[in-house]
Amino acid sequence: MSSNSTDPDRQAMVTALAEGAYREGLRALQAELDGYPRPDSLHDVQPDVTGRDNLLHIFAVATSDDLEGEDPNRRWPALAAYAAETGAKFYVVVPRGKEQAARHRARELGINPFILEI
Repeated sequence: MSSNSTDPDRQAMVTALAEGAYREGLRALQAELDGYPRPDSLHDVQPDVTGRDNLLHIFAVATSDDLEGEDPNRRWPALAAYAAETGAKFYVVVPRGKEQAARHRARELGINPFILEI
């Protein structure tokens, strides 16, 4: 998780994501939230949420501040590489209205994650 792990916006996004992932049928959820097992580190990077159906789904939450900081540089390429190596799906989750900023950042990093707005 990013260094802003106590950021209330981040916590609200991780909560909404974990609840939504469960509603969409993902199981074996792990999340950076009280009441959930913590996600395993993947390539020495902590995802915010992981879950499974027939595949592993890896989620990195990025607040508006994260999109402008170093968190994407540090976490996104490592999580994308892990997903590519294992057949998992990698998602970047951003606030509504920030999809284009996330796509731009992902292009700069040479990765192509699924981008979700919440």
